[in-house]
Amino acid sequence: MILRHPVVALAATAGWLLLTTGYGAAAAEPGVDLGGAPLPNGRGSADPTNPTVIEAGLWADTLGAGASDGEVHHFTYRRTMQDSTVHIGVIGAPTAAGSGTVTVDVLDPDEDSCASDYDSPDYAVPEAVFGASVVVGPDEPDDRESACLTAAELDFTITRSNGEEGDLPIAIKVLEEATPSAEGLEELPGEPRYDVGSPGGDAAEVAGAASFDDAPEVTPGDPGAVVTTTIPEGEERLWNVPVGWGQGLSAVAEVPAVDPSGLSEEDASELTYTAPGVDLRVIGPDRDSINVGRDDAVNTGDYGTDPLTLEVATVPVNYLNRFEGRRPTLPGDFWVAVAVEDLPPDAARDRVDVPVELTIAVTDGPDGAPTYPGTVLSPDGEAGPADYDPETPFLIGPDQFSAVASDVPVLPGAEDDGWWGPRRYAGIGLAVASLVCCGLGVRRLLLR
Repeated sequence: MILRHPVVALAATAGWLLLTTGYGAAAAEPGVDLGGAPLPNGRGSADPTNPTVIEAGLWADTLGAGASDGEVHHFTYRRTMQDSTVHIGVIGAPTAAGSGTVTVDVLDPDEDSCASDYDSPDYAVPEAVFGASVVVGPDEPDDRESACLTAAELDFTITRSNGEEGDLPIAIKVLEEATPSAEGLEELPGEPRYDVGSPGGDAAEVAGAASFDDAPEVTPGDPGAVVTTTIPEGEERLWNVPVGWGQGLSAVAEVPAVDPSGLSEEDASELTYTAPGVDLRVIGPDRDSINVGRDDAVNTGDYGTDPLTLEVATVPVNYLNRFEGRRPTLPGDFWVAVAVEDLPPDAARDRVDVPVELTIAVTDGPDGAPTYPGTVLSPDGEAGPADYDPETPFLIGPDQFSAVASDVPVLPGAEDDGWWGPRRYAGIGLAVASLVCCGLGVRRLLLR
């Protein structure tokens, strides 16, 4: 098992950032930090005649509770590659029980629907993140003529319905994939296969993060890695797990029965009536929420008088999954998420921390990777993007291609650098620049 943790910022750097940018001055917002860059105008357009033009990347947005507050946001995506597949996902971080349903709907130039998906918070644990995603590409592996595939521009909307309380923070993931050859693709099994890894090695205490960017990375293989943690009521924790073509991800959460010896008699009695729900799910690279698995598995339950076992699993990542309505459809960064229901406002007890033991495993299946073309054209038939390569077929940001559906491009040589990776290089660069500024400031004071 390999665990990688985000860097702890130097105090001087943090202080400089606080003084010069104001970053970190505000208190942390409730719920999970979804990440994402600000949209060009700070918020998606509520005007269907003037949609927000969006590029590949991860974008932060907010949906209001009513139409006048921007319940429906309108976007346009312009393809950079001819006949490419566009993946659009949206994930919400509930801040209230009335977060409602979020729908993403993509239209072709004739305003016919290309794809649509929706999701809403779990009833048992409404604090858990939730997400939906669509794939806009060939109707079949050898299709090269459908209107949704050949359109140079795609209009799409993100709608929040039945939202009763406050704003809903969301993140929008958009990426573009070169369309591969239909030759040589191995057929999928008749029924979805969910493999669940067994525990391996000693358990390690690894606190998850309430942030997608800061989630500790777990690379378990099979058998699975066992991590332990405690999660307070009303909070959610995430762990990052890289998953490649042909691999499936599984997570099993073991929650023990409540130990009444650590509670007052009044709290122990109250807890039998207000036992918090616990939710386990997987979030894919496209921010789709996956909470399924084997037929007898459950992904939610209560922390109460009986032990609780929760389980989720994915089928192996395979290019053909998208044509059979199976998930996931992309390799890249996945997240295992565990959320605990909040304490009711009228509860007559203190908050409790819920102990969780997680077994996270990545199992191998058929390869599932397609063969991408050596070159691509632009939508108008001219030369395609200069940075495209069949080994890096995913456009994940402006002029940024990657081998997988990551949020940041893979830097040359970073794949095998252990702890080092794109996020770390960016963080170190910022830290160095910050320390240089601090040093120059000190030098200037000493010379006075």
